[in-house]
Amino acid sequence: MDFYVFSPALEVLGIINNFDSLVHTRQFTGSGSFKLKAPFTEKLFSLLQEDNIIFWEDGGPRAVYIDSVICQTSEDVETITASGKNLRAILGRRIVWNNITAFSGTVEDFARRAVNENAVAPSDASRKIPNLALAARAAIPATIQRTTENENLEKLLNDISAASGVGFEVTLDKEARRLYFSAFAGVDRRTTQKATPWVVVSRDRNNVVSEVYTRSGSSARNTALISGFTDEETGQRYEKSIVAGSGLSRREIFVRGSTSRPKPNEEAGETEAQVLAEYDKELLQKGREQLAKQVDVLSLEAEIDPTITRRLGLGDKVTVLDKKYNLTAQTYISEITAYYEKGGASYDVTLGDAVPSIYKKLEKEIV
Repeated sequence: MDFYVFSPALEVLGIINNFDSLVHTRQFTGSGSFKLKAPFTEKLFSLLQEDNIIFWEDGGPRAVYIDSVICQTSEDVETITASGKNLRAILGRRIVWNNITAFSGTVEDFARRAVNENAVAPSDASRKIPNLALAARAAIPATIQRTTENENLEKLLNDISAASGVGFEVTLDKEARRLYFSAFAGVDRRTTQKATPWVVVSRDRNNVVSEVYTRSGSSARNTALISGFTDEETGQRYEKSIVAGSGLSRREIFVRGSTSRPKPNEEAGETEAQVLAEYDKELLQKGREQLAKQVDVLSLEAEIDPTITRRLGLGDKVTVLDKKYNLTAQTYISEITAYYEKGGASYDVTLGDAVPSIYKKLEKEIV
């Protein structure tokens, strides 16, 4: 397999075809990572520079950027190791500079607006990420009520992905020499639907080579107290809450929401009750995003038959069966790791993870 190296300006610098290994991880909620190890050569050393991009095809375009390079000599063997992240992580170099207030619409449109205003076409041209554009809309219907608070752009996308089940990525179009930001949602391949062919992951079906099953409630939280503005006259804090469980099953967390009191636009005919109703939705969205990071973990890290793995994408929903663990779970693919070596490629798939969507929690419960 050939790996193309591009400059940050998306000029082709060379091709890597002599390497020891490349490990590449893609995540549904997150930017993933990669590590390339190869014999040291001066040519390769010149190619593997920070911010250069490595591109290859493997069931779809894959692109990562370099943020670290290590050269090592041991017993007359010289190696070079480059590591970094998927292109989505470049959005972590921006914050939401001018806040988005009281947004109501689809998750996809919210993310596109945040990326457009802070990385694609910001009012300050120095903030523009070169060659980055918005891809065509995916028309994902999930909705959101949100106000931003100068968050890091990558972290903001992580939060809304965890709470909504909508994923985001930045891809490289090798021919057009452009980077494209897009939203995506996984394909439902579970046995609970009939629209698409099922995918059942099971040792009993001989499509699992190895697996690690994890179940944990150590970091789970299900109740949130969300703080808002403080009334200047009474000193009373405006609060909302999301409540579940009782006794030992109730696990609480404090979430700090927007502290600015919403003001009605009298010229537009808004009332205080109307703006408070929208403010309530924003506070509850903030609470859901934090709870989405802290729910019961039920994950299965599995090396699956490559013929199945190549059909699957991040966010795809599948059915998992394992008689030994008395497990029947409807879950989703949160992470895919590819291992490229001279002998070929192998893949590990993580089903469910430690930061699942609170809206998808029922899909992770053992039934």
